Amino acid sequence: MKHNHGLIILWIVFITSILALSGCTGQKQMASARIDKDGTEMLYGKISRDQLFFDFPEWRNEYDNYSPEENVIKELKKADIYDEIFLFLGTWCQDSQREVPRLFKILDQIGTGAEEKIKIWAVDRAKKLADDSTDMYDINFVPTIIFFKNGREIGRIVENPEQRLEDDILNILSNDK
Repeated sequence: MKHNHGLIILWIVFITSILALSGCTGQKQMASARIDKDGTEMLYGKISRDQLFFDFPEWRNEYDNYSPEENVIKELKKADIYDEIFLFLGTWCQDSQREVPRLFKILDQIGTGAEEKIKIWAVDRAKKLADDSTDMYDINFVPTIIFFKNGREIGRIVENPEQRLEDDILNILSNDK
């Protein structure tokens, strides 16, 4: 009987080890997507928020420390919302480092399912990508945040908001009639 008990424990340890080593523990496995371009380490091309925060964890500090104006967030929750957001950023750009985490915080507080609605591209220092999308969307400064509704652009925020970021977003969504 003791022999079978020891065998069962051995099997449990074996199965647990296999699951842990195979990555079946429920955690995402992510590798760095940083590249060195023109002497600068950056993300380049289509990226995700998870990849951005993984490769540049200091951006999460801005996210964690930013407190959007509660009254504006309440108004944004009532606003006629966008269908899609295109975000062009530079991981090397201080304005992107400040405004992009704030955008994510605002979208999370609005609760719009932003992860499905936002498309993110990281550009190089020339504000270019391998395709012509930066020319097509007239990207000259980063970050550029473009809001779309029913397939048409309803507004954009370029480099720095005119007021607070959440105020500018509310202005865009409120003026779309």
